[in-house]
Amino acid sequence: MPKTLEARVLVAECKPMDDKTLVNHLMEFGAHLLSANGEFEPMIVGVDDNGTQYAFTLTSLADDKATALRAARALLRELPVTRYAALMESWFTQHNASEPIEASLPPSKSDQRQEAVTVTVCDKSGCLAFDMRLIERDSEGKATLGKAAFTVADDDAQSFGGAFTELLQ
Repeated sequence: MPKTLEARVLVAECKPMDDKTLVNHLMEFGAHLLSANGEFEPMIVGVDDNGTQYAFTLTSLADDKATALRAARALLRELPVTRYAALMESWFTQHNASEPIEASLPPSKSDQRQEAVTVTVCDKSGCLAFDMRLIERDSEGKATLGKAAFTVADDDAQSFGGAFTELLQ
């Protein structure tokens, strides 16, 4: 276990999973957390070649995103992982193709934003798989996982990028 970081890492010995199975496994876990709590903390799950999973929340590393990303990158490099998955809630908006993208408000400021759970699986080469499912809330605010909003796999996933796709690079 890394000595330089004081993150709480949960280690679970699991059977090896392919990328699609890992995405589905974590999406089910996200659905469970939503159902139980209405929300959850962003989580990274590193996976080694034997299937062992090393899970930690980003908030256990730091309060701000930039520091948490640097700490997650350092922690993953100290663990014997060959890939990882990021499980998190996000906001997104749909862009009107007739408008310049610069005219779109960021999701955090848009009244049209939607909530989703995302799972991104990556290795040193970048993104291997990505899945986004809508979060649906009833009139009392109880959250459930809805239909798939966006899924990327195989060769198409390599073109997908972002802060959470480069933690092993």
